[in-house]
Amino acid sequence: MPRLLALVTLALLAVACGPQQTTPTPPPRTVLGTSTADGLTAELSATAALSTGLTTVWVKLAQDGKPVTDAALTLLPVMTMPTKSHACPVVGEVVSEGDGVYRGQLVFQMASADMGTWTLGVKVARGAVEQKLGFDVVVGDGGRVHSFTMADPANAAMTNKYVMSVSFPEGTKVGPNPVVVTLHRMKDMMTFPGVDDATIEMVPEMPAHGHGSSNNVAPTLKAPGRYEGSVNFTMPGEWKTTFTLKAGGATMTTKAFDTLL
Repeated sequence: MPRLLALVTLALLAVACGPQQTTPTPPPRTVLGTSTADGLTAELSATAALSTGLTTVWVKLAQDGKPVTDAALTLLPVMTMPTKSHACPVVGEVVSEGDGVYRGQLVFQMASADMGTWTLGVKVARGAVEQKLGFDVVVGDGGRVHSFTMADPANAAMTNKYVMSVSFPEGTKVGPNPVVVTLHRMKDMMTFPGVDDATIEMVPEMPAHGHGSSNNVAPTLKAPGRYEGSVNFTMPGEWKTTFTLKAGGATMTTKAFDTLL
């Protein structure tokens, strides 16, 4: 019996001293601006400087100093240029994270420049009451977005414009990496519905070494305009990942993105 008790004790100590599961700490957010209207204050933040491609932003709402937890938010991005204005794709709905904090995603397809500046509007609906607030924002070139045109399948004389982006929500490392591809069609200057009928081929390779990798998972549709998969970078160095988008059997576009590990 003493021998059995000793073995059990050792086993319990091994479990107690073994690797502990930890929850990753979310990266800190930087406040990008504050906007106020009729006692409602909105604070815009992000985990990094805004850039082209899929971008996550947070909006913290307070009414007379108290968190607003019952609102429905809509993101209204607009780029103003000398002769025209246009929006950009908004990905999914804005979701509440509690305590007056809301999270949304959008795809900036152009960087801020002398020829155009971005404003991020936020529509706040609480019951029948709607308020609008706005932020002047600066968008850098993130190198993860691609705009292209394709003949309309129903009318070859017309062309449709599309915006795609590629992002790595958990960053990049040696090994499998979650990858997100977004695809939206420009219906008009302010409307970008998601494209849900595309198939995506994804081929990673190391040009300097002349090889690719195995165990990749091609992105598939998970939400309107949002495709998710996994790319396997098997060693450090410079990788080129080529994405080929198809719809109805026709190739929409082929675009390669570089990643340095």
